[in-house]
Amino acid sequence: VADLNTAVVRMLARADAQNHEEALKIIPDRVHPAFAGHLIMAEELLKAWNARPVVSEVAIDASGSRPVVSAADHAQVTELSAASGLAWTQLDDALPLPFAAWNKGKGDGPLSLVFNSSDVAEALNEEGLRVTGLKDGVYSLKIDGEDAGTFNNDRLAQGINLGLLSTPMAKQAKKVYDLTVSHCDLHNNRWRTIQVPLADYDFQQSTPAMDALDALEREVVARRKQAAQPVPHHFTLTPVA
Repeated sequence: VADLNTAVVRMLARADAQNHEEALKIIPDRVHPAFAGHLIMAEELLKAWNARPVVSEVAIDASGSRPVVSAADHAQVTELSAASGLAWTQLDDALPLPFAAWNKGKGDGPLSLVFNSSDVAEALNEEGLRVTGLKDGVYSLKIDGEDAGTFNNDRLAQGINLGLLSTPMAKQAKKVYDLTVSHCDLHNNRWRTIQVPLADYDFQQSTPAMDALDALEREVVARRKQAAQPVPHHFTLTPVA
């Protein structure tokens, strides 16, 4: 059983306590949840299906003369070095959900409030990185040369969730999400604009039109599968001067 009500009600109560006006936007017409509300419903469905909460978990110990990988769950870490700060190559076996892109681009619901009022990140999008043994200071994390954030040594020792950040992995996942939306839109439009409303008419082009949309949908799905394959990424962690 997937209970799509209890978790949403619990999240709404917490959100309302934090920001009443923003909480009203989660279900703006009091019936249909916006994207933010649907995310919690999706969480409960995926929990019922025993979805894996961990995208990947990597831990690096930099306390010795040479850094070592102390943990790598659902990930492969290679080429670890400390020539100039820390650097390594990492290949996860899954992509995160594009939380940062959704939070920036969705205007129909306060995602950040929902993130803070629920356990959706822990339940679905744990992409952990923990680095211990660093000298006191602030460090810049880059992935494939792109800034991912700055963190002090204590924060890195506690661990950060890359699934909440704008990373190359999240950007790749956003492309997969966009192709998923296109796949659903194509299927829905075929059904709602041709198959059902024109069923009583003998239009010669109805079947070819649906066949063409089906072919395009198959192409989109194939491209989505290709886009969803994880690729290696180069990480660097360097002190901020």
